[in-house]
Formats: sequence, C-alpha cells, structure tokens
Amino acid sequence: GCHNGVVAVAGNSCEAPGEVATCCPPPCPTNQSRTGCLRNGQDDPDCCAPPGDGGCSDGRPAVVGDACGADGQQVATCCRGMRADDTSLYCWAVSMSHGKEAELTRSHFERGQSIFACEDWQVMSDGLIGPVPVTDIGALNSSVGGWGSWANEMVFVRAWQAAFRSGKWRARGWVVKVDPDTVWFPERLRQHVKAHSAVQPLCVKNPGKALLGPIEVMNNAAMEKFAKLQAPMCGNGRPGGGEDGWLGWCMGYIGVELLDDGALMRLDGGLGACAPGWTVAFHPFKEVGGYEACFWKAAG
Repeated sequence: GCHNGVVAVAGNSCEAPGEVATCCPPPCPTNQSRTGCLRNGQDDPDCCAPPGDGGCSDGRPAVVGDACGADGQQVATCCRGMRADDTSLYCWAVSMSHGKEAELTRSHFERGQSIFACEDWQVMSDGLIGPVPVTDIGALNSSVGGWGSWANEMVFVRAWQAAFRSGKWRARGWVVKVDPDTVWFPERLRQHVKAHSAVQPLCVKNPGKALLGPIEVMNNAAMEKFAKLQAPMCGNGRPGGGEDGWLGWCMGYIGVELLDDGALMRLDGGLGACAPGWTVAFHPFKEVGGYEACFWKAAG
C-alpha cells in the first residue's frame, strides 16, 4: 500500500525512468477516476479520466479496485472478465433419461449436433443416458398446464441452478438453453449475436411474443445477473407454472433487456419450414428421423 493512502498500482511507469513493479499515483482530480485509461493502446491504470472515459484495449470492461492477480495487492484499475465481442457458447438441455427425449439427446451426442456443437455444454437429466455425461437434477415429471404445455417451472428452476453451479458459463460470451426437439445451428446463432455486446445484460427472443422455451438465449452479463438475483428476486418457482413464462418475467424483473430477433426460431413444426440461411432454430421435431431430415434440409 501507499503511505499517503493512495491505492498502489502494479506495473506502471508512474513518471519513473522505467517500469516499476509498484508505485503510488497521486489522487485523481474531483469527478475523475482511474477507469481503464489507455496509453498508446495499452491499459494505463495510473491515469485519471472522467466518468465514462477509458476502457480496455481488448474490449473487456475495466474493473476498478480489484486485485486482478497483481501480487495480492489492490490496483486502481485492471481488465477482467468477458470480452464484449465474445460469441462463444455454453449450451445446455434438460432431457428425460428414457423415451424419445433420451433418443434425441443420444443422437445429438453421437453426431456432434445441437448443444454438443457448442464450446461448452451440459445435459440435465433424471438418470443416465449412456454414453452421454449428465448432471442428475432429480425427477423431471410435470403436469400439463391449462395452456396445453408442460407446467415445468419448478423443474427448470432446479436446472438453471445446476447451470449456475457448473460455472461453465463464466468463460463463454453467451448462454443457450435449448430443448432436445429443437433443430438449431450454433454457428448461425454466433452470427446473430456478434452485433451485440456480451457484457451488457441482454436476452434474445422471438419478436411479438413472450420468451419461448424451445430456445432461450442470454449473454454472459445477463447470466451473471440472473445467477446472483434469481433466488432473492425471482424465487424458486410455482407449482403449475411454465418455465419460459417464469424466465421471461424474471429477466424483466431483474433488469435484463429483452431483444427481438425475427430469425431466431420458426415454430411451424413441419419439414417445409426447415431451410438454409439465417434462421437459427426450428421446432418441434420429436423423433430422430424427423429431426435429422429437418437438420440436413436446413443445413443445405
């Protein structure tokens, strides 16, 4: 630390003839702070900048007052966390350990399709789906809600909590929850999201509709906020509720922006909807034969 109370800064010249391991910069003027200023395109933690100025040369957000591995000492500013332009994916799905869902999941695994084409992936289940590695989250049984689909809110709250605990999402720019019967193309999604920052909380959905469960997409910043605030602000689910309705409500409640994407998903459910091009996902295809037919038709 510094004798004058100023936070020590590691690895800056601080007006010395050469680089020094640690020095004590003077306090910033009123209404200015050390917020990741740049010197010759490099981060310069000992400079002062007005609020909103500065930033990290590689696109990551500047973090003020964190140790960031600087020999255990506090530094005024360093770069930490996710690059704004990161389009890597952590993808996960919930699958029954038996029946058509298990058949689809096993097929995706063997072919490297769906979530298994992402940089990181995870399968939540109620038992083994050999040879697919799974995370057991207990019973997945749900009743049918009055709207005609599964009242599975409480199941998916447990699944999201397992995703939080895995930590796999921390190193990825975007998080994708997808159903096993959703035909989709991760490479197309990467093209869709590259225009958006991974570090400003954002959730992508079909336009004019509530967030829909077959594919749910959020960036790293949204996932971080969700992991922190889900339990205290959104609760652990209600019997009889739908998971996508709960997720969409929770995203809005915790202040995550919902962005419309007109080519995120088609819900026609027929082979005629499956086409090459820009659309990311097609739903539903509940048997392996139909899934593969749609996949290869859409792949072109």
